[in-house]
This record gives sequence, structure tokens and C-alpha cells, in this order.
Amino acid sequence: MITINNFKSEMFKKAQKQGGIWEDFGQKELGKLRDKMIDISDYSDEMNKKREQIEELDFWASHYNLGDFIN
Repeated sequence: MITINNFKSEMFKKAQKQGGIWEDFGQKELGKLRDKMIDISDYSDEMNKKREQIEELDFWASHYNLGDFIN
């Protein structure tokens, strides 16, 4: 199960297993994280922090290079 905390390592494993990355790398997994973790009616500091973390992961996934993995 992918979480905010293990997203990068799980996606790294998936990329290694599939022999590289693909055009929408990580987007399906990020969508599931958003659905599971984000309450669209909650704008508390805690929820906004989760939104920010997911957006950071989105940026990471869209700029990821298999040779650049940093845990």
C-alpha cells in the first residue's frame, strides 16, 4: 500500500520492475492517495500540509529520472 511516506521508494521499485518510467509515472498512485487522504471540505493546517506533501510528490514524479533516486 502506497502512502505519502513510502511513495518514492514504492515508485522506484515499480520503475525498476518495469524497466523504466512512463509518461504518466505515479499519477494513478497519486490520485489514489488524494482520494484516500484529502477531504475536499477540510482546509485545516493538517489537511493543507497533506495537500502540500502530495503536490511535492507530484512534482517529484513528473521530474523523476530512474538514475536520480534519493530515498
